[in-house]
Parts: sequence; structure tokens; C-alpha cells
Amino acid sequence: MKTVCIIPARGGSKGITNKNITLINNKPLISYTITHALESCVDEVYVTTDSDKIANVATEFGAKVISRPSELAEDTTTTEQTLTHALYKIEQTGSVDLVVYLSCTQPYRYVSWINTCVEKVQYDGFDSACVGYKTTKNYWNTFEEKHHKLWWNEYTNRQGRDYILQENTGAACATRSDIIRRGDRIGENVYIVETDRYNLDIHEQFDVDVAELLL
Repeated sequence: MKTVCIIPARGGSKGITNKNITLINNKPLISYTITHALESCVDEVYVTTDSDKIANVATEFGAKVISRPSELAEDTTTTEQTLTHALYKIEQTGSVDLVVYLSCTQPYRYVSWINTCVEKVQYDGFDSACVGYKTTKNYWNTFEEKHHKLWWNEYTNRQGRDYILQENTGAACATRSDIIRRGDRIGENVYIVETDRYNLDIHEQFDVDVAELLL
């Protein structure tokens, strides 16, 4: 079963110029994710990008590069569109059974998360597997100018409360390739790798400062 990792990394980041290759502890941000993928059980690692600078860094750290057209590197371009295009390009040289998606803006992950996701899809019959962060916080939404509880009935202490999971496919997500081909990121039968580790996602300079401290 052939497994590939696809890491989207467009050049037009807004919050931080050249965010995906900005230095975090003297290493380009994207290098952390490439290294995680190369150390995992995936067979091939690809970076899909519209930027020559990012392509050069990706190649330097051992990834293969897919050239992404500019119309798939807009603010409105979805991750699903990017993954589908990349898979189409990869499969021009051979079929793929399983796709691992990793976000290059999340340098804080364990390689074991990737491997567990792959194993759950490959051997246990799941459509997809991804990371989910545990939380016991209370959530509300707004409807018709009123606030409503989302899932909890009464206040209890944290230790006695059931937790919920915040999906984080960017930390690690494995999905059968036919689901990616149809334009979806995850399928219907999903396994969650539960973790309570810090959810670190780089979008602003403050996130860079936190990342340098944590890493």
C-alpha cells in the first residue's frame, strides 16, 4: 500500500511575510513538518507550492515539490482543492492508496501521531484518522442574537467532566486516496488520535515567539 504525504505551502501568506519559511530557532518553519514526515512511515513526501523560495527550501530538506498553479494559491483556495490537485499530479507516475496531510504551520507534533493515523486507516478499516485535542471547556454559539450552550448541561469540576475533541487535521491526518480524489479531506468512518498537547499553529508573530519557547 503506497502512502504519500502532502504538505501545502503557498507563498502568499498575509500575517507574516514568507511565513512558511520564516526561521523558528534558526530553522525554516516548513522544515519541521518535512522532517516529521520523513521520519514517519510514509513512502514519499511532497510539498505543493506556488513559490520558488519555498520549493528550494523544501528540496533542501528532502521533500519532492509539486508546482501549484496560482489559481490554487489564493486566500479562498481550500485545503481540499490543494490536496486533490497534488494527488492528481502524483498519480501521473503511479497509483496512491493513502494520503497523509500535514500543515506546515504546525511545527509541534509527534511522529507517532502520523504513524498511528496511517496504521488505523491501513489496518483497521477506517476511512480517515486525525489528531484531536481534548478540552473540557464550555462552548456556546450565537443564534438570533442569543447565546446557547453547545453541549454541556451543568457546571461541574474539570476532573469530573467528560471531554470533547477539537479536530486538528493539520497536526496529522491520513485518508484513503479515493476520498481525497472526490474532494474531501476526511471520510465518514474516522478515528481520532486523542492528545492534550498544546495546539501550536503559526499565523502571527506572537505564534512565532511562542513556538520558539516551546520548541
